[in-house]
Amino acid sequence: MTCQTVVIVPNEPKYLEIMENVHCRYIDMDHYDVRIDMPDIFIATYYSSADDSISFPGCRDYIGRVFAAIPNAVMNEKNRDIHWKYVYNAYKYLDPDYYIVDRLLFNGLKGYVPEGKLIEMGNPQFDEIFNELGKERPVPDSWKKLKDKKVFLWATDHGINESYPTNGFTVDLYLGDMLRYFSDHTDVALIFRPHPQFIREMLQGGHFWNMNDILHLKEFCEKSANIVWDDSFDFCRAYDTCDAIMVDLNCSITCSALTTGKPICRLKRYDIDEWMISPELTDCYYYAASFDECVKFIDMIKQGHDEKALKRVDGLSKAILHFDGQNGSRMKKFILEKSC
Repeated sequence: MTCQTVVIVPNEPKYLEIMENVHCRYIDMDHYDVRIDMPDIFIATYYSSADDSISFPGCRDYIGRVFAAIPNAVMNEKNRDIHWKYVYNAYKYLDPDYYIVDRLLFNGLKGYVPEGKLIEMGNPQFDEIFNELGKERPVPDSWKKLKDKKVFLWATDHGINESYPTNGFTVDLYLGDMLRYFSDHTDVALIFRPHPQFIREMLQGGHFWNMNDILHLKEFCEKSANIVWDDSFDFCRAYDTCDAIMVDLNCSITCSALTTGKPICRLKRYDIDEWMISPELTDCYYYAASFDECVKFIDMIKQGHDEKALKRVDGLSKAILHFDGQNGSRMKKFILEKSC
């Protein structure tokens, strides 16, 4: 079978730039109409929303096979009915022939997706991590200051002004303390990687930050002796460089970071009650519910202690079906077999 593939992307500079850099054939969402394209195979990778030019009553009249390749590695177990509502609303008009998910979502969506339509398959987003971890790559000048230090990656979640709260979001609680601590302790280093959606949320409407605030924060990191602002395309350099990871409680990075084998601390709020995603992975992580507890985690790593290493190995097998760099190939083979 000969396939001509077109990627549909949001009409935003970052996504368009990525498509150009990887030399991928694409069309921006504003100029796509499924009624004109009439694809034989449509692979949907979004999660909680769909553009009206794709998903509308009768859209299946214009599409052959539909595969929902849901990219999320984790799910909200507090209320699976609510979680399924977001998935259902996103895909209801497309009525996918198959939902392709990794292990955690497969277990969580049983009973919601009709039998035979829910397919457990490894997540292609982990292929790049598998292929890139440990690879020799040039060190950017701005990262050379991290050399010979214990390096901590802090990856934030997002969750401001969303339709449902992400109560594991902690940047508002810890950002000031975190930057001050690392500024005062130059024997350690910080890679600060804010979620791109968090930046957009903070800038939206000018209620919290403006572009000058972002530029000021980036400049602070740039001039510091041991802090890097990381807005690179993927996590691979940060995962390779760091010695340990701090991440918001319910961020999907709690799952992907298991692939590194490195210690992971999930940051919790101290001002509201919380629930946790992926309870089957609870024992894999360290936790901090105050900045003092963050410092205890940092000190533990500096001292070379890590009592949860074997638990993370077990957690990786519970969370990710395959970590071998071949998930994309498996998905392609499955899609083509089911479309013939």
